[in-house]
Amino acid sequence: SDGVANDYDQCPDTPSYITVSVNGCEIENLDSDNDGVYNESDLCPQTTSGEEVDEDGCSSPILWTGPKVIFVKKDMVDWTKPENQDKLTDNYIFTRQNNRGLFNIAQETQYNSSSHAEVPLNTRWAYGDIEYIDQLNFMTWRDLMRSNGEMQDGVGKNMVVHLVQENIYLEIKFLSWRSGREGDMDGGFSYIRSTPNDILDDDYDG
Repeated sequence: SDGVANDYDQCPDTPSYITVSVNGCEIENLDSDNDGVYNESDLCPQTTSGEEVDEDGCSSPILWTGPKVIFVKKDMVDWTKPENQDKLTDNYIFTRQNNRGLFNIAQETQYNSSSHAEVPLNTRWAYGDIEYIDQLNFMTWRDLMRSNGEMQDGVGKNMVVHLVQENIYLEIKFLSWRSGREGDMDGGFSYIRSTPNDILDDDYDG
């Protein structure tokens, strides 16, 4: 007796005193991508319908081990323009303002400087190589870059980034990082990263 007809009720045992969504489920028990994992516990909330997922709501990891490409953002350029952003997928576009850190402009409008923020949003980072992802210690980009000191200390080290919502792992290595401190407006950086294995790429350049 939750007000939702049986034919459309995805949670048929909901108590009558609970306010439900149009699918008959408690708000906290919603499962937007219908993978069997409720939204509140789903680390991959946009899984394609019908995909087999793990307990976190994620499908099998996708490893990008295709040809490497280099991305460069120069100092003092307009970071809102696509040519100064690196689009990995529709949900993940990396860039940087003319100071501060890296962020995902597809899901956030600027770098989040709060101490425990997940930056770039919905990503995890680790030092190491992609063939050893099960052994890597993933954390936020900022925590990783600062784990050996300053941001610049992460330059030249092999890293793996996890695009959590799509369960994609790719290799990345920063080649340069301008300081970008408060009052020091430059914001340039560059990195080399791997690409998908299955893209249409006639000249094999990634």
